[in-house]
Amino acid sequence: NVLGLKIVTECASLCKAPPFDTARKIENTYEGLERVYDVLSKHLDVGDRQGFIADMSHRIRRGTAGYVTSKFSAGVILYNEKYATLAGIAVDSDNRRSGLGTATLNRLLEIIRDRTVYICAEYKNVPFYESNGFKVESKAAYCILRKED
Repeated sequence: NVLGLKIVTECASLCKAPPFDTARKIENTYEGLERVYDVLSKHLDVGDRQGFIADMSHRIRRGTAGYVTSKFSAGVILYNEKYATLAGIAVDSDNRRSGLGTATLNRLLEIIRDRTVYICAEYKNVPFYESNGFKVESKAAYCILRKED
């Protein structure tokens, strides 16, 4: 293609507008960004530990990010005055299908309160987000720069 990009994973762009029903939620354990990294990095590509913690610490100090941790889950959300982007939610494999993902998502939605939230999710995860009130807006893709052959 013209931009020299290679599609790595096709996904869907989803959106959810307030008000949010956040009845089921976890108690945030505030275990710190080290725990968030440990949980997320098992399931998502979040980069190196030092870089992740430095970037998130900076964003939190500036008031543009929040996180949630529990014993078996973690999530990160980035935001500005009007919008938010769900950067990632992960639940340890042994605790999936227990409602922990929804509870973690609800805690993240409380952080952003009245902002519209967006996520780019792999198609296999779309049913989870739809069951939590998100609507698919369009197709999307994770891309990398194509290396010269």
